This record gives sequence, C-alpha cells and structure tokens, in this order.
Amino acid sequence: MAVDAEAAGLDDTWNRVHHFQRMISSRFPAAGGDGGGTETIRLGTGVIDLR
Repeated sequence: MAVDAEAAGLDDTWNRVHHFQRMISSRFPAAGGDGGGTETIRLGTGVIDLR
C-alpha cells in the first residue's frame, strides 16, 4: 500500500487498528512491512494500544 501511495505522489499513509478482528492484531509490524519498499513516505498509525 505504501509503495503505491509513494508512486502516486503522496507524502504519508495512515493506518488504524481493529482490535477485535482476526486479520491483523497489531498494525506496528504491518506498518514496518508496508514501508520496506519506500524511500520517502512517512507512516502513521491511529493506534492506541489498550493492552
């Protein structure tokens, strides 16, 4: 997602957490994977970890 956003000229991407879904329990590792193929994009989260 971040690679496509960067290619489209965007400066940043934002992700939020879904605590009660089974897809991705933590956005932090996923955000790291998203940014792995980028050079200039900034990653942000709307995560407030309640644990």
